[in-house]
Amino acid sequence: MLSGIGPKEHLKSVGIQPKIDLPVGKNLIDHLAVLFMNILINKTAVFVAERDLCIQSLMDYIFNRRGPLTSAMGLVNHAFISTSEVLKAGRDWPDIQIYSVAKGPTPSELASVYGFKQDILERFLEPGATKDQLYFMPTLGRVLSKGEITLKDRNPLSPPLIDPHYLEHPQDVKALVEGMKFVVKLLQTPAFHELNASIVRRMGRTTDPRSVVDSKLRVLDTKGLRVADASIMPELVNGNTNAPTIMIGEKVSDFIRDYWFEQYLICDKLHRFLSGTDNQCFYLKLV
Repeated sequence: MLSGIGPKEHLKSVGIQPKIDLPVGKNLIDHLAVLFMNILINKTAVFVAERDLCIQSLMDYIFNRRGPLTSAMGLVNHAFISTSEVLKAGRDWPDIQIYSVAKGPTPSELASVYGFKQDILERFLEPGATKDQLYFMPTLGRVLSKGEITLKDRNPLSPPLIDPHYLEHPQDVKALVEGMKFVVKLLQTPAFHELNASIVRRMGRTTDPRSVVDSKLRVLDTKGLRVADASIMPELVNGNTNAPTIMIGEKVSDFIRDYWFEQYLICDKLHRFLSGTDNQCFYLKLV
């Protein structure tokens, strides 16, 4: 938006001359999670990075393929569940992801990873402060509430204004509550009792006015500009965004390679074009 590509009226309001009127910053979607139901592990120790990442653990893994490094770095398990609304509609994808994550006697890593305030986190975990714990995080997978990002001013060093509109859609509230109820039922199963655990507490059509990029991730009404990150997703994926974002980058590299290959078929004087001595040889063609 600082370059002049974005909602025209908003850009004018912060003193930026609009160049292309596109809904940049709209359709913000985020996986909302709730830190919920931490339990004490009274018998079996869990993996805790700040305690178990050591030379002994490394050697045990290298030579014996055993020990804490065989786990997913504190991530004990996942669960993907479908709420009643999804099942009623006959859809075949889950809309809630539940994390089960291990924590040791100190909450510092939780505070740094998730951005929790240290004092609030300590109060939440205080009843089991000296013991290993598991905590559960029901997370919205199919988020229906859409937020937006706007500019505070025209200064590139100023942080943007982010309004995620969390839980604005009533179905998001209902789904998250069902995810929390699922965790409560899970902790009442015999398997958890055996642990001796105790409870302590968007891309789119060019005709779509909401679209910013086309199906080849080119920014609409521009030349030579593409977007290759998670912001182009019309709908957020059910689970984690890391792998899909990497795949988006890989696909964009294919688009760019294919584009220049097709240009080379039109004219093989690529070196003259790149050196600026023959600008007529290649032409910008939408492929």
